[in-house]
Amino acid sequence: MPKPTPKATPTPNSWAALIFQLYLALVCSFSLAVGVFSAGGLLTGALDLAIPPRPMVSETRWDDTARRDVPRPAEEIARDQAQQVADQAFNTRREMAHSLIYLVLGLTVFGFHWRLFKARKE
Repeated sequence: MPKPTPKATPTPNSWAALIFQLYLALVCSFSLAVGVFSAGGLLTGALDLAIPPRPMVSETRWDDTARRDVPRPAEEIARDQAQQVADQAFNTRREMAHSLIYLVLGLTVFGFHWRLFKARKE
């Protein structure tokens, strides 16, 4: 009596295993991408703190009575520039904190799912 040939279609259990492997691979890919982009955000923030962008403050203001731009006093321009630099530094630090949180979360999720993925392959 000849041996039965194996079926070409996977059994339901192997379909479930395949879908779970696909899920793990997608979660690993997505969480790794989040980690990489967060690391890029951290580097960008560090560069912005090390080399701050030049403040963009207008040296004139609109005067309604004269109906034209008039020069602003130097003290007012310097005050606005200092305020803008301080605001930019604050926002950069806040964005770096967000990037750090996303980096930690992304790499934690990646590590957990990668271990599951490797364990199921073996």
